[in-house]
Amino acid sequence: MTKKRALLYELIPFFVNLVLCIAVVIAYTALHQTRDVLDYLELGIAALIPLACPAISLLTKRPMPIGLNVLATALTALSMYLGTAFDFYGKFSWWDLFLHGTFGFVCAAFVLHFLTRWGGSALSPFGKVAIVLLFTLGCAAVWEVWEYICNMLFHNDPQGVAAAIEKGISPIADTMEDIMIAAAGAALFGGVALIDRVTKGKVFRLLYKITEYPQ
Repeated sequence: MTKKRALLYELIPFFVNLVLCIAVVIAYTALHQTRDVLDYLELGIAALIPLACPAISLLTKRPMPIGLNVLATALTALSMYLGTAFDFYGKFSWWDLFLHGTFGFVCAAFVLHFLTRWGGSALSPFGKVAIVLLFTLGCAAVWEVWEYICNMLFHNDPQGVAAAIEKGISPIADTMEDIMIAAAGAALFGGVALIDRVTKGKVFRLLYKITEYPQ
């Protein structure tokens, strides 16, 4: 496979996501009489997220696994399209926790890839598990920081502080639950890693499949 074809292969998730994003924007516009400009901004950003992996490939001249880009694109669709555009956050009380768990799983998959890519193969299994879990927890905390910043800017209370106070529970309950469920998502990925070990690498060969660039 030529370098150009390999790059186009990496861009498949982007093109699929772009078509999906356009369809979501049309549906959102048709279904909502009152439209939020910020929603359109989020959808525009969502359309560009699948470009991150190909961009890393070009900058480092080492291809990223398309499986990781598929995971990131799926998380984008669940969060931005269903969560924001179709208000799954409001319709389903469990949607936010589900997404944080999914985020933990996807984040762990990325961390393990970069850990291996940057010379971490020599680490013991315990060392890999510790680093993947701690990095995932760190990323989950960054997500909470972002939600706090959004609340400061737009006063939309994404961390559910007002709802928590109204229910008489701790105002940081949502934040703590989100981080813990992200850890659970990382633990689930650990279970997948165990299955991969039992199946002698069949699972990760699919997830981390790479189309190598010709030298």
